[in-house]
Amino acid sequence: MNKGKKSIYTALSALALTFINGFFGLIVTRLVISNYGSDFNGLNSSANQFVNMLLILEGGFTLATNVALFKPLAEGDYSAVNRIMSATRRIFTKVGYIFLAVGVVGSFGYALVIKTDLPMEVALLVFAMTVVSTAFNLIYATKYRILLQTEQKEYILNYVNLITIIFSQLAIVFIIFLRGHVLLIRFATMIGSIISSFLIGYICKKRHSFLDFTCEPNYKAIKGTRDVFAQKIT
Repeated sequence: MNKGKKSIYTALSALALTFINGFFGLIVTRLVISNYGSDFNGLNSSANQFVNMLLILEGGFTLATNVALFKPLAEGDYSAVNRIMSATRRIFTKVGYIFLAVGVVGSFGYALVIKTDLPMEVALLVFAMTVVSTAFNLIYATKYRILLQTEQKEYILNYVNLITIIFSQLAIVFIIFLRGHVLLIRFATMIGSIISSFLIGYICKKRHSFLDFTCEPNYKAIKGTRDVFAQKIT
């Protein structure tokens, strides 16, 4: 597929993803507020903001790996690609576990100080489930996501997100209709995110049979992360 078609597919899939996100966002948010109150909706938003803040721990490795992979992928040098991907896997495994540890501790702290009418254990579990799904994405799916982005195949990521968002949001509407516990709503979002990570990994491995994460990692190829990290802090 040429670059022009990739750009068109990416643009159309991104547009569809934005529309579906907005559509379900309006419906689900209204249903959550009317059935569970604004406290739970605010708690979800706070949990998402908390996770986005912690993602600074990623430190710019995504961009650095994108840059490192571009030349060997274009030249078909799969040995170099595997060495970079091996380093990326190890880096993001460490980052993911650090993120998980900091996130769990932060969730306890946030649950203690946040002002809400919901029980403290509900606040804690909402934050914990948000942290767990993001940590899983960092540990498992990010390396595959980076590879697809470097190949300018973001449309694959968009399609996967589109499918999982539709199913997870429909599951949330079903839970609300049955008057299920508020934690089931966050649980459905977490499961949707984890399934999305598994699908990205499955598709990437099917399309790239050459991938080998057991080879010697090339950490030197992933450089410039300090500058990107400083930018992210700013």
